[in-house]
Formats: sequence, structure tokens, C-alpha cells
Amino acid sequence: MTPAQYEHLTELFHAALEIAPDDRGAFLDQVSAGDAALRAELESLLVAHQQRAAYTERPLEDIAAGLFLAQHDGGAASVPLTCSQYSYRPL
Repeated sequence: MTPAQYEHLTELFHAALEIAPDDRGAFLDQVSAGDAALRAELESLLVAHQQRAAYTERPLEDIAAGLFLAQHDGGAASVPLTCSQYSYRPL
């Protein structure tokens, strides 16, 4: 992919984010103009963006509660958690 193609793809991706999810199909049809590879790449980016948003919008309290339950249900208590070079072990 050339820098110009990457820039064009980025512009289209950001434009698609501004459109309601139900209306994106028509937008993708219009901007891809029969270019199946371009449409597939845009769809892939939109799906990845949605999955990331679903993960990062999860309330911190839910994440903490899940970790607490995992440590105190007896099943996952012995599994250390690692983040970067740090390792967290249940007490």
C-alpha cells in the first residue's frame, strides 16, 4: 500500500465513523465503487474499531469485579496475571 492509498483509506475510515452504523453499507458501496479489496479493508477496520470500543468502554468496576471473582472462586486463583514486565500473583 502506498502512502497515498493509506491516507485515502484513513480518510474514508474516519468518514465512515461519522455515519450511523445502519447507513454505512450504502456509504461503503459508494466510496469503494466496485473495489472489493478497498471495501473489505474498510469493513475490517470498522469491525476492529467496534471490538476495541466494546472492550475499552467496559466499566473499570466490571473488570475489577471479574478479577476479584477469578481470584476468589478457587479455579483461577493460582494463575498469575502478567502485564508487561510485571507479574501479579494472588495473595
